[in-house]
Amino acid sequence: MTDLKSSQPKLSCLNFRFLSFARAAKTSNKMPKRFLKFLSVFNLVSILVFSISPFVFAPQEVVAFSSTDEPVFVEQWGGLRESDNGKFYGPLGIAIDSNDNVYVGDTNNKRIQKFDSSGNFITKWGSYGAENGQFKYPNGIATDSTNNVYVTDRLNNRLQKFTYDQEAPVLNLTAPSASGNNPTPDVIGTAIDGLTPITSVEYQVDGTLGNWSACNPSDGLFNDKSESFNCSVQPSLLEGAHTLYVRSTDSKTNTNTGINIASLNYLLDITNPTNGSIIINSNEQYIVL
Repeated sequence: MTDLKSSQPKLSCLNFRFLSFARAAKTSNKMPKRFLKFLSVFNLVSILVFSISPFVFAPQEVVAFSSTDEPVFVEQWGGLRESDNGKFYGPLGIAIDSNDNVYVGDTNNKRIQKFDSSGNFITKWGSYGAENGQFKYPNGIATDSTNNVYVTDRLNNRLQKFTYDQEAPVLNLTAPSASGNNPTPDVIGTAIDGLTPITSVEYQVDGTLGNWSACNPSDGLFNDKSESFNCSVQPSLLEGAHTLYVRSTDSKTNTNTGINIASLNYLLDITNPTNGSIIINSNEQYIVL
């Protein structure tokens, strides 16, 4: 590969910004085999990236080429449209994750935009400022093997790391305190999420295909990463064995499903109530007798 430092042309301020990204890209673990070539035409620089999924990053747009020896134009997306989704205002910086999603630093809009490999807009984040998740001049992007996203913020003199919350909250339940003869038992517990706030906790009785009923946060509002809650089972249960199911959702809409739905067994004995005791079976489900 040609030494970029020894062969760089004299560039304008705009060109130098692209060159700064090129140096970062050259040393990035995500782009070990990509060839970067710089063209300076009327003080506008395009970055050509040749690989399995190569791209040309031109002012205000991304252009894709096929991976033959002589690139053939495939498609482009973007264009100058201020802050519209999928549009750019001074794009600077590009990265590709292990799923071939494309991240573009939309520098003058102070945000990062994410696209699939065909240029379809997926999401965006960021705004102007110095708080966490904000940018003053995002000018470089990289991803790692687990698809964490790293963004250099030049005017804030910092590097920020972003990750995706794809895990549902963890639930811990306490068996009903009733002695086994209460047809409307209360289920208490905690919901904990490592990254984002809890937004709801719900329950069902004897199945998970029907409508879920809301549980109540102990402090009156679900808005923290760790929440205590109480589920007051309604309407009254019939005598016999029942299974109570509980699920939780975080602010990224991750919800407990399948085996991750918390459950406990409840045996209601109205005709011959006992003092009751709590045991734990091999599946760590609570049974009240």
